[in-house]
Amino acid sequence: MNQSVLPAVLLLLAGLSQGGATTNLYVNSSPLTLGMVAPQIDARAWVNRALFQVSSFNSFGAVPFESQITLFFTNVSAPAGTMLGDPGFRFQQNTNGQRLWMDTWENHGTVLTDHDSFFGSSGVFFFSDSRASILQVEATNILSPGAVLGSGAHGLIRLEGKRIDLTRSALRTGSSGAGTTFFSGAFLNSSNYVNDFGITDLYWASGTNNSTRAGGARMVLDGSASEPNFNPPTPVAPTHDVIYPSFAGRFFTNQVSLPGFASFGTNFLGANSFSSGWGVAVNTNRTGQSNYLVQVVFYPTNSVDPDAGVDVRFSGGLVTVAFHSSEFDIANQSFSSNAVYLVDGLASFTNVFLSRNQGANTRRPSTYSVSRTEPFTYRSGRAANSTFQSDLLYKPTYQDVSVTNRYAAYAAQVELSSASSSGSIPYQATNLPGRIEIFGDQVNLDAARIRAESALAIRAGNLVSNRLAQIDAPLVSLDLRSTQPTFVLSNVVPATVKRFSGTLRAWSGLWSNTDNSAGTNQAPANVTFHVLIVDSQLDSVQGVAVNEFAARATNLVLNDSLNVFHSFVVEGSSFQLSAPLTLPFGSSIGNSNFVNIRNFTNDGILAVTGVENFGNDRALAYSNWVNHGTNSAAGIEIRTRNFENSGALVVDGGVFYLDALTATLNGVPQVESTVLFTNITFDFTGLVTNVFSFTNVLTAAPKIESSGDVEIRTRDLASSNSIVSAGRLLLNVTNRLSDGGSNGISRWSVNGGFTTLRKPTTSDLFGTYLRSSAAPFRQVDHFWSGTDVGVSPAGFTNNLALGKLILDAGTNSQMRFFGQGANNALYVDYLELHNFATNFNQLLAIAQNFTIYFANANVPATKLDGAAAGRIRWVPEYAGPLSSTNLTYYFTNGPTITTNIYTFNVARVTSKDLDSDGDGIVNAEDNTPVYVAANAFLAVSLGTGPRPAVRIDWNALAYSSNQVEFREASTSAGPWRLLTNFLHGPYTSPARAYDPLTNNGAVRVYRLKVDPGPFFE
Repeated sequence: MNQSVLPAVLLLLAGLSQGGATTNLYVNSSPLTLGMVAPQIDARAWVNRALFQVSSFNSFGAVPFESQITLFFTNVSAPAGTMLGDPGFRFQQNTNGQRLWMDTWENHGTVLTDHDSFFGSSGVFFFSDSRASILQVEATNILSPGAVLGSGAHGLIRLEGKRIDLTRSALRTGSSGAGTTFFSGAFLNSSNYVNDFGITDLYWASGTNNSTRAGGARMVLDGSASEPNFNPPTPVAPTHDVIYPSFAGRFFTNQVSLPGFASFGTNFLGANSFSSGWGVAVNTNRTGQSNYLVQVVFYPTNSVDPDAGVDVRFSGGLVTVAFHSSEFDIANQSFSSNAVYLVDGLASFTNVFLSRNQGANTRRPSTYSVSRTEPFTYRSGRAANSTFQSDLLYKPTYQDVSVTNRYAAYAAQVELSSASSSGSIPYQATNLPGRIEIFGDQVNLDAARIRAESALAIRAGNLVSNRLAQIDAPLVSLDLRSTQPTFVLSNVVPATVKRFSGTLRAWSGLWSNTDNSAGTNQAPANVTFHVLIVDSQLDSVQGVAVNEFAARATNLVLNDSLNVFHSFVVEGSSFQLSAPLTLPFGSSIGNSNFVNIRNFTNDGILAVTGVENFGNDRALAYSNWVNHGTNSAAGIEIRTRNFENSGALVVDGGVFYLDALTATLNGVPQVESTVLFTNITFDFTGLVTNVFSFTNVLTAAPKIESSGDVEIRTRDLASSNSIVSAGRLLLNVTNRLSDGGSNGISRWSVNGGFTTLRKPTTSDLFGTYLRSSAAPFRQVDHFWSGTDVGVSPAGFTNNLALGKLILDAGTNSQMRFFGQGANNALYVDYLELHNFATNFNQLLAIAQNFTIYFANANVPATKLDGAAAGRIRWVPEYAGPLSSTNLTYYFTNGPTITTNIYTFNVARVTSKDLDSDGDGIVNAEDNTPVYVAANAFLAVSLGTGPRPAVRIDWNALAYSSNQVEFREASTSAGPWRLLTNFLHGPYTSPARAYDPLTNNGAVRVYRLKVDPGPFFE
């Protein structure tokens, strides 16, 4: 319906009249302005085709304008279709005293209940109460495409219907930022005052020598006292009395200083008050022949908001400090300015007293005011006319080192402009002034622009358009459904909005001094000093809070950052989180708020202070549970068919429990960086320099972290580059347990022991470094399910073998190890003992059904072998990723030199206790420490004795069992037969065997088998 709506409405009414219903039509075709009598509209249809400007009252005061028995309403396109109401409009079907829904409410123009909300009043109060305006529409069909709806900072826009179309429309509550001019004379030096909206008094004071009581000490100016400090970069006001309100309606006095502990933390727009930059503004006026007024303002300058700034202006004895921030207003598509103004008139009035707040039992010095609207003192004021010099406020030529000063002090809390002026009204998210509410069964917000001064609430049975509105509101409540296959919530909730809030604190002092630096023929100068120090924690950027959030769709994707403080519900088949999500303190996740979710993917940040229960609290497990981001909670329990984690799962104080068919912990390689710290100190011997270093793991590796148990029950578990940190680790893997090997090192750590409940069908953990720590005087138990196959390399194959086991024991602690069956073992490539664990014979208690086998260690393997009553054994024949080294052997055959590279157990070949090849040289000093096939130098020749024979020579290893075998060359597949078998002596030396020649001329092939026998210890 558009400007040609009138014939359509007439046709409709004609159809109604045929049914015998009452039919009438009201059409506004000429401008209706203030001063004209507001019409009484009793019509089934109301069409507005011109300016409609009303201010309506009854015996109770101002009331929203309403029509009677209206079913159909149409407002044509602006500028003709412009409607302005004070205090607003209610569009309903009022019949026989009942307020019912209209049939159709259609707007193509502009409907405002606060002219300033879009255009600014430029100093003219257009409405009698623009702060409490209302625009309420209740209709089956609400159509307002491309239109403008507005209300004031304390206003309300409420749209409720079945079908709501706000395509390309602009909705706004709040002032435009232009505001009205605030005349300081009406507020300064007055016995009573009313705070601006959103301003609450925190403390106040006035008096002499920084005391509200008699007897305050004079203020010392030459810097000999610790305070005040009237010099940059960090000015400090003198400690002074202030008066606080108490809960019982009484007042009490305390002492503060600026900046002080109350302001330690964030400064204006987020800067730290102790480390922030400070600006100084100086204004000097000659008030007489030899009289001067010097005004100095110290103010913070640091800001996290690039659009923010601080400005100081002087108007006579009045000082105005303005905190500015600009923003782009999405509703009216223009830039606007937000500001808070502090006015100090201490130098303008001979007396300072405490004015009474007429809206609350608080006070304010009569020389101060804080407002959101531009005061006359700022508009008419001038910028500073002088620069600050270190001797400006005191120099030796001044007559007085200490002075008597009048002072005033004040602090105010600044909140949303929609808040009450006293802060006494207990607003909830559902009754905040300045809010917008949109409730409908079918809601279209395609390309809409919505700015709410305080809160926005949207409830949609079906959000028709997936290309949602631009929204600007510090508080948001959403209850959204969508029938689309995939419902993407993006650009719905902004991370921050521009609204001023925070604390302003100020101290100002006034004193006089005489400057005797003039010549003998000139009178000394009489100087009055007015110093203002402003400490600000004002912040122009606020994070957006979500009061309630509910979304329901088949597949839901959340791309907006949400900080939820009341309730959160998602319902559907799958839910993908792609942004930070913080749930209310103490809240949990379960089937009650993740309703019927089967597939969950986290690509963002999920923060929960309660417990997360995914599938354990319902009959049906999840199908897929995937985490690529960060998930933190007091406890996490997951029951799913498929589990994938390449992000971080952090449990604070509770248990991480996983029950899955398949589980993967795969990520990118971890990056380590070493950080050095140099600490320079002095002692009696002189300068001492200490250099500290630590290794920091910088990684995006998959992590599971819990101070309690980490329990994983699954059929298949694959791990690569993962980090597991647990109080106790429990693994129950039935089919396959594997890691990434040396290409994907996983680092797991426990301080309460570890347990494997069974040995999987296939298992190896050579890429896993498992660290177990025991605090002093603690007992830590470990259970492992590997099979004991003795001192054999076979124990490292498909047997739950670890790449590295690190045991770190505290004083008088004990680490106990047990098997899960009659005879179990833990095979570890590298065994690393730290702190008191190096006292292994006392602190390691290993059960009779369990043995720890290692291939390499950080202590001598020969000393560790057989420790703990024989339950720790070395496997020197095994050479794994962390226990192997390569040696090059050189062999000479006449003029020919050949080389072979062999891989050996590194602890074996570097031992100073072993002589593995029995050549009298310990392994650590032997170039060929281990006897290999080439060392045998096997040679076959014809014997020279009286009987024909084949002579077989070789270099036999000491204590070895030597076996020479042969078979006929013509039968290459035939069996080998024994020629000779004997034990060699205690030294490695030449050995020889003979094979008598037969007359049949058969050719034989020979081979040598050497069993090295025991090691040399």
